[in-house]
Formats: sequence, structure tokens, C-alpha cells
Amino acid sequence: MEDIVQLNQDYQILICRLCQSAVRPGSSIELHFRRQHQLKGQILKDIKDYYSTLELADPKVTTTPEDNSEAIEQLAISHGYSCNACRYLTIARDSIVRHRREAGHDIAEEPWIKVRLQTWIGGKHARYWIVRDDSDSNGPSDIADIADTTSRSAMDELIATSQARLKEEDAVRLRKGDLKEEIDRDSPWVKRLGWVRHFGSRDLINIHDAAEWLRARAATGRWARTQEDEESTRERLLLSRLGQSFDREVERCCWRLYSVPTETLQWLNSITSVTPSGVPFGRKGKEESMSQYKSVGHRYLSFCWKAYRIGRKEASERWAVCFTDEQWSLLGDVAKELEMDRVPSSHDSGFFSGRERQATDKDEDEYQDDDNSDEDERGNEGMTSSLDGALDRAVFNFIVASIKTHVGGNVYTNSLLCFCAALGINRHPLGYLEPHLYTGMLAGILWWARLFFLEAVFENQPVDQDEVGIEAVLAFREEHTSWMCIGTHSVISTIIGWMAYGKGYRQKNGGQPSIRWSDDEEGLFHMGEHISVEDFTRTLRDEVTEAEKLLNGLFGGVWQTVSKKIDMGRIVDNMIRLGAGQSFASNPKNKWLEAGPAKVMRLMEASIWDAARVRWKRQRVKRWLRDLRLLRETLLVLVHTWGGLPGRGPEITTLRHCDSWQLIRNVFILDGQVMIVTDRD
Repeated sequence: MEDIVQLNQDYQILICRLCQSAVRPGSSIELHFRRQHQLKGQILKDIKDYYSTLELADPKVTTTPEDNSEAIEQLAISHGYSCNACRYLTIARDSIVRHRREAGHDIAEEPWIKVRLQTWIGGKHARYWIVRDDSDSNGPSDIADIADTTSRSAMDELIATSQARLKEEDAVRLRKGDLKEEIDRDSPWVKRLGWVRHFGSRDLINIHDAAEWLRARAATGRWARTQEDEESTRERLLLSRLGQSFDREVERCCWRLYSVPTETLQWLNSITSVTPSGVPFGRKGKEESMSQYKSVGHRYLSFCWKAYRIGRKEASERWAVCFTDEQWSLLGDVAKELEMDRVPSSHDSGFFSGRERQATDKDEDEYQDDDNSDEDERGNEGMTSSLDGALDRAVFNFIVASIKTHVGGNVYTNSLLCFCAALGINRHPLGYLEPHLYTGMLAGILWWARLFFLEAVFENQPVDQDEVGIEAVLAFREEHTSWMCIGTHSVISTIIGWMAYGKGYRQKNGGQPSIRWSDDEEGLFHMGEHISVEDFTRTLRDEVTEAEKLLNGLFGGVWQTVSKKIDMGRIVDNMIRLGAGQSFASNPKNKWLEAGPAKVMRLMEASIWDAARVRWKRQRVKRWLRDLRLLRETLLVLVHTWGGLPGRGPEITTLRHCDSWQLIRNVFILDGQVMIVTDRD
């Protein structure tokens, strides 16, 4: 699939590799590949199922890369023209000639230059930008008029080596995890769930990939291969069959929703054993929500099956996943039924053996109809359904065993919660997901867990609601109180607690300080202390002046020249905390800022680097580092006292002037206007 479609991670834009252009999100994805490339069957279904669930940017309106940026590999490159008097770009010579005539630009010897252009989409919606030639260097720097960077000197080599080393150290730290749960590395959310302690020094990318579903891995290119061998092909078929089995069990369990009293469904939807929910539990109204919820179940079964293949001990060491004895035995049933091919199996672990393995003719007809429809779309790719009954039963037993598990102080002693922890790993940027991106997956787990639990309790009861006895209803109440409510020290109780904590994570922390104006309005009282406004503003102005002087010295006396080339409006920023070490400086869209030591070191090369002896001028380096420390100390004060720039956040220190961990700062200066964020819903 990666040969057909690929996701550009920097801009979250879907790119068709067949026509080398971007695809608009939503229904346009299916229409594009069906009409433009005549795709159908399983490959079209895979593309639609996976990418329709992602939050993609619209190439028609999204921002374009900066001019002279590196070409995007998957997009076509066109030869075009750039007007020398303005930023007019086109691929047609007639258009550039007409533009010069209609715009009334002065006659110049070279009215335009030839350039290489790219655009997200062509036609009337084309918006071009200039890309570098592969044969060119990395392009001119913002400081090319100050320092000579045309040749790689010893300083350039040193900068490149240092940056590579720092990048590698940071990547290793993020990939292996940070064993220190300090406030500057992990938010209260991460510490509350104990992910750092749980994963330890394990490879987070390895765990993240193990918890991915088959389609996600293939679509995003992390399972890229030129030709599948027999083993990988069989693995894809087995995982596909496992997902289909889960879907059939979900549909089968949904029938139970219509054969139990409404009050039972209200209790099922409740998180306490005291009061039923006002809304009965049921299917989700949108089919898209159902698909997303079931996809989490696919990933859980896939994660556990992969763990079973490498062994219980190896899975614990590599992926931090643990199983109870019951879960491991039932998972063995799933693996054996799944890999039996077309040979029936009578193996049973003995757990949950109250119901015999049997399927009524009605059930077989229902499943057969579903299988036939799926088989038509797959083009006879999947396996036969002769063993679906045994496999489905094994999957059902394992899911129920995953739900009915108690936990103690260490909640990560069972497979489902270990899988939940793996879901919390974020690959781009590498770290952990914030709650607004994570709790939706927990909601999916909670939904199908309740569905399977309902069927497990009523599985021996008649389908007709009128024939369900009071004993069964009361037995459900007892089971629900034991396993599905908060305060029961169960898997579901833990998940509900995580969801509640994530929902309340954005709420404000701390109390409101006591502050009032003085009678003459020339000062204010903060917690009883008088503060003169004049003294306060004068102090802040002096601090800003001091910071400007230090910054100018660190840039070799040319900060005013360099600062004019920084367009603040181009900086892409986010007011939401994205994770440890992430800020506007690490955003790929801000690469044009050249964040890092390279620009400053080249500006200061003459004063701190002895080119003749190829060594540092130690005394001047020490003086420069001292000034850098003083600048940081000055910024530390300004961050918390000055309402405007440079009121930054974690790139200076872990302290913030804000009212929650998720909001990095709540005071913003936009074109001279002050915006104070006081609440968010």
C-alpha cells in the first residue's frame, strides 16, 4: 500500500504516489482512488478504513512549505518561473509574461528567473513554492551576508559533528525512555499512569510498532518491503482473520442488547453500583465510531498474538506486557485455532467452559452471509470460515478473561492494561500522548469490554427478552458490581479512573491570588504587599534592555541585523503542551529559523575560533558561556513578569506563568493586543 499512498508527517497531508499529488481528506480519498486510478476491493478498503480515521489537513487551504526548502519526495517537481519583482510563481511562460504586463512592473534585464516548483494539488487550486535543486547546496543562510559559509571549514565540521551528537543523544533518551520522573521531563498525566516506571529503558518505538494494527503498519510505511515472503504473507492473513473474528463476535454480542431489559443496559452504562445511568448502553450512532472502537480491539488481539509468538518471558522483557496464567492459556487457544489452517481443533484450555462450542444454524447463516460479503471485497484473499466458530469462541473467552481481572498496587500485571500503556506511546514526536489524544482509545476499549461482559453474563439465557428470568438479571447486577464499577480494583475500574483523570486534566490548578489596586491607582497590593506600577515597569524595561544587550553580545554585535530577518508572523506555534522537549523551536515547520548553535557559532567564529591553529579561544569561549548564562537568568525573570515577548515556556525553564500543565502560557501579545486566556472548554 505504501507504493500507492503515503502520509506526509510534517504537514499531515495524504499524498497519492501514483499521480504525485496530494489528496483532500474525507470522502475525496475514496473518490480519488476509485475514479482516478480504478482501485477496488481490499486495497481500496484498506486505504479508506485507515486514512478516513485520521485528522488530515486539506491541501487546498493548508500552509505551503517555505521557498527554497527541500523538495517533498512524493510530489512532482515542475520547471517554472519566478517574478523578480514579486512572489508570482507559475509553470507557464505565457502566464509570467502576462503577469509582468498586467502588474506594471518596471522593465528589467531579467524580469524573471527559472525555478523548480512544487504544489500540493494542480489545476485551479495550485499554489506553488520554490524547491532547491538536488545538485545545489543546502541553500543560502539568513546570515550569508555576515559570515562566509560557502565552504566547509573546520568550524563547519565541528558544528555538524556536535549537532549530530546532540541529536543522537536526544533520540536515544527519548527512544529508551527517561527513568527520572521529574517535573521537567514528564507531566502529572504521565506520572499518574506510571508509564516511565513501567517501560523503564525499553525501546519505545519497538513497543509502539508492536501495538499497531496490520493496516496501520503497512499504510504508514513502517512495514515497507519490496516483496513479501511466505511467512510475512501468512502473518498478514492470520492477523486479518483474527480481526474478522473479533468483528463477528462484536456483531454477535450486539444482538444481546435487544434481549435484556432496558434497566440492565442502564446499569451496564453506569460506572457505579449505586445509581444506574440515565442513558442505556447501546451501539454507537455513527458507523465511523464503531469502526474506530473495533480497530482498538484489533490492535489488542494483534499485540497479544505477537507476544504469544515470541514467548511470555520475551514479551515481558521487550514490550513490558504481562499475562495472568488464565489469560496466557486462553491466548494459546486463540493462537492454535488461528494457525490450524483448515484443520478443526477440539483443544480447550478449560477456562470459561460453561458453554459448549456450538453454533446454531441461524448463527452460521448470519456469519456465512457476512463472510461472503467480505470475501467478495477481498477477492478470495482470506481463509475459509470452517473454523470460525472455534476461533470466535476462543477470542470471546480471551477478551472476557482480559476484562475479569483484579489489579493491585502494580496495575500492569495483565495484558489489557499493558496494552493500554503501549497505546500511550507517541511516535512523532517520540514520547507519550497527552490525554486529549489518548482517552478516546480508552473509550473504545470500555465500549467493547461492556459489550463482551454483557454477553458473558447472559450467554446461557434465551434470546427472547420475555424469557429472561429475574435470577439472571440479579446475577448481572452482582457481576457488574464486582468487575465494571469504580473502586473494584479491576481492569475496568482502572480504565475508568484514567479516563476521569484525563478529562479533568485541563482544569485549573491552585487558587486565585489576592490582588487589588491602591486608591490612587498608582500601585497595587498583591497578597498585602504594595507594588508601585512605576517602579515595576521601570524595572521591567531595564531588564528588557539588559536582555537585548546580552543577546547582541552573544550574536557578535549584529543582533539588530539578524533580528530583522526573523519574521515573527511565520513562526508556527501551539499553545498546547506537546510533550517533553517539544516547542516551537522543534516544530519541523520552523526549520527556516535554523534553531540551534550553528548560526551563532558562525557569527562568532572569528572571535572564539582560532582557524590557524584549529582550536577554541578558551578565554573568549568562557566569557561567551558566562554571558549565555546571564541571558538565561534574565529571561527567567522576564518570562514570569513581562506580559509580552520573550514570555516563553519550557525552552527557558520548566517554570511557567500559566494555570494548567496543558496550557504552556496564558498571556499572549498579538500585534500589540494583549490576550489573556482565562478558561477553556
